[in-house]
Amino acid sequence: MILLITAGILLNYLAGTFLCHISLFVINVLVATCVALTIWLAGLWSAADAKLYISLVFLFPVVWFDRPYGYFPGVAILINSTLPLALLLIGQVLVQTNRVQRFQAIKKILRPGFLANLVVVGTGAILLRSAIADFFNLRLDYFLTLPLFLGLFWVVGRFKIKIIYFFIFFAILCLIFTPHLANVRLFLSVLIFSILMAFGVWIISLAQPLFSQQVKISELKEGMILNEMIIKKEQGIVKQPMAFLTLLTSLTQRMKSKPLFGYNPDGLKESEVKEIQKMRGKMQFETIGVAKTLPFAFALLLGVLMTYFFRGSFV
Repeated sequence: MILLITAGILLNYLAGTFLCHISLFVINVLVATCVALTIWLAGLWSAADAKLYISLVFLFPVVWFDRPYGYFPGVAILINSTLPLALLLIGQVLVQTNRVQRFQAIKKILRPGFLANLVVVGTGAILLRSAIADFFNLRLDYFLTLPLFLGLFWVVGRFKIKIIYFFIFFAILCLIFTPHLANVRLFLSVLIFSILMAFGVWIISLAQPLFSQQVKISELKEGMILNEMIIKKEQGIVKQPMAFLTLLTSLTQRMKSKPLFGYNPDGLKESEVKEIQKMRGKMQFETIGVAKTLPFAFALLLGVLMTYFFRGSFV
C-alpha cells in the first residue's frame, strides 16, 4: 500500500499540474478514504479492499479525468469496478436459478404492503432531499445525501419513531408547504426508485442461497464471514439476516441492531470463534449463515484498467 501511495504522489507530481491542483488532489483522497471506510463499515468489502482502493485513487492525477466529477473524480474507479461485477453476479444468479424460484421471489415482492412501503419511503426520501437542496440552494449528490440520511435515521431511532411514519408525515408537510416539488419529476423519481429497490430485493433473495451456506456453530472456523448477525435480546441470543441492498440500509441496520457479531468482511478471528461457541447454550439457533467470498480486489484492478482506458467511468 505504501509503495502504491508513493507511486501515486510521484505520478501526480510528474503530471505537471500537481501544485496547481493540490487542493483537489487532497480532497479527492480524503473523500475516497471516507467512502472506503463507509463501505467497510457497511460490511460490503474487507479492510484490505478498502486500503487497495485508497491506494489506487492515489495513482490517478485529478487532471487525468476527461469528465468532471465534482470534488471526487476517484468515484470513476469505484463505478468501473462495481457495475461490471454487479452485472456479472446478476447474470450468474439468473443462470443458476430456475423459473419456479424466480417466480416465487417475485410473488414475495409483489405483496401490497411491501410495494406501499417502497412508494412511501421513496416519496418521503426524495421529497426530503429535494426540500433540503431547495431551501439551502445545495446540489446534493449521493455522497452528501448518505451522511444526511444516516444522521436522520439516528435521530429518528433515538426517539423510537418508525421511519415509515416519519416519511409519511414529512411527505404530507412537503406537499402542503412546497407543492412545487410534487411534479412529474417526483413521480418518475419515485417510480425508478421503487423499481430499482424491488429488483434489488428480488436479486438478493435469489442470490442468498447461492452465495451463502448454513454452518453449525460448532463447525465455525477462523476466516469465515458471517452473513447473519448475532444479536443479544431479552429472550436470549438470536440471529438476524443482514440487509445488503444499499450502503444506507446496511449502515442503518448496523447502527440500529448493534450486533455482537456480524458485519465483519475480514472474517472471524480465532478468539471470536471461541467466544461464539461459548455462547451456544444461550443461543436460539444451532446454525448460522456463512458467506462465500468474492474476489473484489480483481474487480478493483479491472476498474483501474477501465478508468485508464476511458479516462473516467464507462457510463
